[in-house]
Amino acid sequence: MRAALLVAAKDLRQRLRDRSLFIFGALVPFVLTFIFDLLLGPVTGDAPFTAHLGLVDLDGSLVSRGMRTALDAAAEAGVVTWEELPDPGAARDRVGAGDLGAAIVVPAGFGAAVLSGSPSEVTVIGDPDEGIAAQVAEGVAAAYVGRLSAAGLASAALADAGVTAVPGLVLAQVAAAPDPLTLTAAPTSPRQLDVTTYYAAGLAAFFVFFIVQLGVAGLLDEERDGTLARLLAAPVPRRAVLLGKVLASVAIGVLSMAVLAAASTLVMGAEWGDPLGVALLILALVAAAAGVLMLVAGLARTADAAGNLQSIIAITLGSVGGSFFQLPAREGLLRWLQGAAPHHWFLQGLGDLAGGGGVGALGTELLALAAFALVAGGVGWVALERRLNR
Repeated sequence: MRAALLVAAKDLRQRLRDRSLFIFGALVPFVLTFIFDLLLGPVTGDAPFTAHLGLVDLDGSLVSRGMRTALDAAAEAGVVTWEELPDPGAARDRVGAGDLGAAIVVPAGFGAAVLSGSPSEVTVIGDPDEGIAAQVAEGVAAAYVGRLSAAGLASAALADAGVTAVPGLVLAQVAAAPDPLTLTAAPTSPRQLDVTTYYAAGLAAFFVFFIVQLGVAGLLDEERDGTLARLLAAPVPRRAVLLGKVLASVAIGVLSMAVLAAASTLVMGAEWGDPLGVALLILALVAAAAGVLMLVAGLARTADAAGNLQSIIAITLGSVGGSFFQLPAREGLLRWLQGAAPHHWFLQGLGDLAGGGGVGALGTELLALAAFALVAGGVGWVALERRLNR
């Protein structure tokens, strides 16, 4: 065991001098997490999105007052806040200055046009940098126009039934009536990770395969560089050499993920969950990564071939395992592929912790990751041991 620790310590010193360890193990995943959090955080974060809109009502009729009802309903749901503006010029100035996300303009004569069945247009002034706010404004305007269409159909139906009703009064009453239906937001699963934690964990899981690769491939690198023969000539068991390489791989993988977990928590407020559960998941994932990469290294003929194949496998497993985005698969082939990726079990375990489960809730995920480590690692160990004994 002492010989294995000495080999591992030698490899660790060698890898710590290599800047690629810091780049791929901490810097790149941290920067990518920060960018994803910056781009997606305002949309998917805990704080609800609220668009600040303006309304220019140049018509001032009973029909156009229905737009206020539509905006009030959206404001009551927490989707928008809104204010009235005097004219389209003021609306463009406020939107251009960034004070408003978008503005809705109801033209003069709009009510008369609707009552007479003539075409008319409601205009939405949007800021290209506030695309979501413009879409919200378009949605509110579309809902209002849809209500007017329904009022027209109701008026026509009353006329066909022989009911005496003033069409304009029907339109005005329907347009200005409170919304008969109320949408209530329902919370998603408590096992859902917030966007910052999801990308920090997903990218950490993705890059740890490349970090562990540095250690596992070290054996093949020494074989290619001609230093393996001198190492094997030393009075140490060959299994100790192999065990030292594996220990070095696991150590740098755990170190990389621990640094990223701590940095994302302190800098970006990521919530990884129960520390003991997180530590077990990280250790299990790194062991699974080492097992998979040992299998690849053991079957490859050269160090270059092993490196290329390991990179392909790392990218493929990270993609289907959900490192970049959560796949919606619940059944079928894609679900099976997800189960074949250690990243999926790692992220699912973090979801269990986010849902309030402790270490006891991680049984399935830890067993799955252990299976990757033992099965793939066992076959890889045998293949690499044969390579050393040739």
